[in-house]
Amino acid sequence: MSLFKRNNSPYWWVKFPHNGRRIQHSTGTADQAKAQEYHDKLKASLWDQERLAVHYGTLYPGLLQLEQDGFVSSEWGVSDNGRRARYYAITRAGKKRLAKQTAQWQQTTDILQRFLRPHSEEVS
Repeated sequence: MSLFKRNNSPYWWVKFPHNGRRIQHSTGTADQAKAQEYHDKLKASLWDQERLAVHYGTLYPGLLQLEQDGFVSSEWGVSDNGRRARYYAITRAGKKRLAKQTAQWQQTTDILQRFLRPHSEEVS
């Protein structure tokens, strides 16, 4: 996994291998320290622990739907091996939607944690 700068982008990008392919993803920031922090969090939480298994038959239809809904934008570019590649970035509407769904998910997990937490008192 590596952090790099693309010629035609003001943002830092993350490159990582997945299922035999090289994935490139924008960090959404031109600040190298913030990009490095993003890189480190992504590396620690997803790829090093191998907790995320994404199948391309699921990923690209999902990205297409997100693009049609206005939550991501995309552009064509050229990959490191000279092939055409599609690059995706989250939009302002996507960031708002993500924040809303993240808050909803946090509320759901908080409720489940309270439900699953062992009680300190026995019920008689």
